[in-house]
Amino acid sequence: MSDHPLINNPNDPLIRTGDAYQRALLEKLGAQCNGFSSDAVIGAAVNLLINAVRQTYSSRVTAEIRFNDLINQSKSTLLEHYDSVTGKRKGNFAHTQIVQAAHVHSDDNIN
Repeated sequence: MSDHPLINNPNDPLIRTGDAYQRALLEKLGAQCNGFSSDAVIGAAVNLLINAVRQTYSSRVTAEIRFNDLINQSKSTLLEHYDSVTGKRKGNFAHTQIVQAAHVHSDDNIN
């Protein structure tokens, strides 16, 4: 695990998204996500979303409506970070990335 925060750029708009409880939870979840692959973090986040929705809404119809609203809102937020013409990520603020390669033990000896 790493000591680096998931979002460590103070200019990232995601830091200011939601109320104080959401921001505090994002910070704690981000700290727990350090050291895991993007796919693992995305998978866990989706599972948390599904679990929260299914525990909150007792009918399929209301759960699906809420889930669709969340996905559409999230998609809009995501696409704000990409240029609509080039399709490339905007350079509004610097992204920092911590990549940690798995430690590999090799049987090969290089002489």
